[in-house]
Amino acid sequence: MHNNIRGILYTFIFAIPAYFLGNLFPIIGGPVFAILLGILAAGFKRPATFEPGHHLLRWNGVKKPIN
Repeated sequence: MHNNIRGILYTFIFAIPAYFLGNLFPIIGGPVFAILLGILAAGFKRPATFEPGHHLLRWNGVKKPIN
């Protein structure tokens, strides 16, 4: 849980405004605003601290032959 707390807080950055925008525009709803905010946020670089375990997925560029 300790490794994931920063990512959970990062999602609250989008969830709270989406909730209030959903209350302001109930026809559209909060989930639609959350999706749109997530799409906008995907264009920006996130700090590596929000992605625990990212070093495990890094590819070193060496291809191993399949036997």
